[in-house]
Amino acid sequence: MIKTRNYSLKKFSKTLITKRYFTWFQDPVVKKFITFQPSTFEEFKHDVLDKMNSKRSIFFSILNNKKKHIGNIFIHDLNISNNSAYLGILIGDPKSRGKGAGEECIKAIAKYLYKKYNILNLYLGVDTRNLAAKKLYSKIGFIKISTFGKFRIKMVYRIFENKFILGTAQFGRIYGVTNFIKQKISKKETKNIINLCKEKKIMHLDTAEDYNFNLNFLKNNN
Repeated sequence: MIKTRNYSLKKFSKTLITKRYFTWFQDPVVKKFITFQPSTFEEFKHDVLDKMNSKRSIFFSILNNKKKHIGNIFIHDLNISNNSAYLGILIGDPKSRGKGAGEECIKAIAKYLYKKYNILNLYLGVDTRNLAAKKLYSKIGFIKISTFGKFRIKMVYRIFENKFILGTAQFGRIYGVTNFIKQKISKKETKNIINLCKEKKIMHLDTAEDYNFNLNFLKNNN
């Protein structure tokens, strides 16, 4: 089991193959962007059992702090020799969407896969029209690497690239024991540093209120 602050990820149990779970696939929000759309409960059940028994895959249920089943994460094409795996996630419970479950659980599963299987590259596919999912994956650190089909893109989360964090203390104030000339970094130099970070896929910044760094600068830095 994998524990996060608000959720638990457990190996999927047959007891969760319920009519309630089946109704998730009738939800218009879910149906809009998934390829598997079972028409009968038996078809749905067969797919779940296939996922549970598939080799080179791990099927996790996502439970909230009240132990309610709210979604799943499916890790497939687990390739230890190539240090890679593919991820699929579904937050099926309508009341649990938009509350950070996806971000929290994906980050936890990426850490788990790295520690247990040395997975360095985590891939997924997403429909380009699913703007909320694209925004979530980009926020976590996934980047687009290819296009397939009419509306599908492939993205990857590279573990080591997302281990680097840029400190921003010197962007808004005079800071640092080696800053002998006692000058702040100029806006132009700040822009060049941030552009270099984007180029090198350094996606995370460390900041605080007393750094006096204007975060709106990032929005305007295209």
